[in-house]
Amino acid sequence: MTGSPAGSPLATVVDDLVISLRDRGMPSARNLLATVFGDVIAPHDAAVPVQALAQLLEPLGASERLVRTSLTRLVRDGILRNERIGRRSVYSIDPQARPLFQQADERIYNGRQLEWDGRWTLAVIDGTSSTAHERTVLRRELGWLGLGPIAPNVLASPNVSPQTVTAALERIGGDHHVLVTRGAAADGTSTMSSEEIARRSTPVQDLSDRYTEFIDRFGPCSTALDRTREPSPQDCCSLRLLSIAVFRRVALADPGLPGRLLPDDWSGQVARELVASLYHRAREPADAWIADVFSGHRVVWPATVDLGDRFR
Repeated sequence: MTGSPAGSPLATVVDDLVISLRDRGMPSARNLLATVFGDVIAPHDAAVPVQALAQLLEPLGASERLVRTSLTRLVRDGILRNERIGRRSVYSIDPQARPLFQQADERIYNGRQLEWDGRWTLAVIDGTSSTAHERTVLRRELGWLGLGPIAPNVLASPNVSPQTVTAALERIGGDHHVLVTRGAAADGTSTMSSEEIARRSTPVQDLSDRYTEFIDRFGPCSTALDRTREPSPQDCCSLRLLSIAVFRRVALADPGLPGRLLPDDWSGQVARELVASLYHRAREPADAWIADVFSGHRVVWPATVDLGDRFR
């Protein structure tokens, strides 16, 4: 399989995207690899060689040397694991990191506005019985879950359950002395309202600007798909990986505030609808290209896999 004919609308818009994003240093090779493992490999629970990963990412501007370097760092950080099978070195998701991928999946592919009960989950980190490094790790981990800071060592979320927080703390291990609770904000002239908690915990304007930038960059892809009679599997794969890699950076920074706490001109839902449309239009041809690449590197790759309700 090859790319679309030179100059086809989809090939042109994908090439332009790669160049414009690469000039800004995004997405990084690490982000692209996290996208491949989360979007493509996790549902198969597979182990793949570096050469196959490099072939997938080469059209997106990531050299094999850069892919190898980023893989080494992901292994060092406990996200991936590396093992030898015969003379080949293959990479897979570290079992300890699977909850991180599952949590990321929920925020990237679901992100539906749920009915909010008006309560907040709070995590209060005891600053007197933990080191600065331990507090940094905790804030980072809780941020990945979707909690945002509202005061020093106090994080909040309207929709992350206390059980999800305590499960993450158990996974991290150690004595963290974190108070986890859930309740409604008390009304009063001198108390912090839900609107104030939302303002403190979520950089709404920054997120809105980033979603708008995503729409501006990837909006032309829909037109290009409309104008390309037979979009090639390789170009569809590049579009799928690139759109998810860029969208995930915003989605994972977005704690998902309830609609009534968001501005009227919120661009997050428009960006989600756009990436969902691109994903569904590109997915099947992209799957064909991915299967072709991996089979060429002797990876046993099922023809189909249940991706559940991604973007449904």
